[in-house]
Order: sequence, then structure tokens, then C-alpha cells
Amino acid sequence: MNSIKIEIPSLSENIRMIESFIDNAKDKFDLDDDIYGNIMIAVTEAVNYAIKHGNLKDKKKECHLSTSIKRGTYSFHSRRSRFGL
Repeated sequence: MNSIKIEIPSLSENIRMIESFIDNAKDKFDLDDDIYGNIMIAVTEAVNYAIKHGNLKDKKKECHLSTSIKRGTYSFHSRRSRFGL
């Protein structure tokens, strides 16, 4: 299974890094243009929500995002650290 990962501090301005991550995923996994826009909106909104509401914009807390492709299915996974240690 091919996958790529990114970890960013929980700052709203880091959304640009997530957009770049999705662009890289599009190239690496040859995502169709038809779904690329939908993925971009859904993932950036989810990460933005995690930064603002999950981690309360605490730059000491990170957002973790990974994507993979397996049998023609694209998966994006995120993990936030607010409810961790």
C-alpha cells in the first residue's frame, strides 16, 4: 500500500500545507480531476475544524494527516492530539 503522511502544528495558516499535501497526493495517486476538488474541500475543512475546535489553535499540538490508496479506494486519515496525554 502506498501512503504519504504530514504532521503540522495546529495553526490556521498551516492549511496551505494541507492543500499542498493534497496536491502531492493527487500527483502521486493520479487522482481524477472530478474528485480532486471535493477531496480538497472536505479534507481542508476537516483539518481546519480539528485545528480550531479540537486542538484550540494550540501550536504545541499537532494535526496528523495521512492518505493511502488500496484497491482503487482513496483514504484520508487524520488524528488530532487534544484527547491524548
